[in-house]
Amino acid sequence: MNARHTPGPWDAITSDGRNYRIIGGEGAGYVAIVEAIFQPQQNAANARLIAAAPDLLEACKAASAVLTGFYNAVADSIGEWKSDGSRPLYKTEKILHTAIAKAEGWEI
Repeated sequence: MNARHTPGPWDAITSDGRNYRIIGGEGAGYVAIVEAIFQPQQNAANARLIAAAPDLLEACKAASAVLTGFYNAVADSIGEWKSDGSRPLYKTEKILHTAIAKAEGWEI
């Protein structure tokens, strides 16, 4: 599954403070609907998180590229950081890779 997501930016709108519509960029219309079913107090937070998804994906990709560039520039002096899961750079790179894979539908 490698379909592209609806272009951002996305916005969360509500007319009643309980139910939200996530609107896609470039006139794409509704991307998602968040309705008050079980936890209406969480709807605003969930809608904001969903609306931020394209920006968060772009940030993850940018951070991953920076880490890869850093690793490539200093690999000899810091050792093989990808082979040791206890190192902070490895953990950060793994979190970023997993988030990007989940968002883009890759196998993890």
